[in-house]
Amino acid sequence: MLDCGKQSAGTAARAEMALAGSIYTVSVTFFGQEPSKSEMDRILRECIAAAAKIDSKKDILATPWLRANVNDNPVKDRMLSPYGLMSAIVFQASGQKVVVHAAKPTQ
Repeated sequence: MLDCGKQSAGTAARAEMALAGSIYTVSVTFFGQEPSKSEMDRILRECIAAAAKIDSKKDILATPWLRANVNDNPVKDRMLSPYGLMSAIVFQASGQKVVVHAAKPTQ
């Protein structure tokens, strides 16, 4: 469990960090109502910063999820898209910066 995204402005969130091959993933789960895009962005950046303090030598991909109730099964979580479909917020280890990446369509 990462120390970020604690209850603030009525938004409850929990973040977990895991190594997936050569990058880290940070899953941020929001509970109850979907927060605003600006609140999601703030919390995702906060959680990426917390993860980078643990290991800034690998890229870190943050994904936001919504769970209706804290006691619900995580299988029912819904992925959120605060930056648009097929876009994600990433910490780039090479430049030590956080960027929003839009996936390029494949031909």
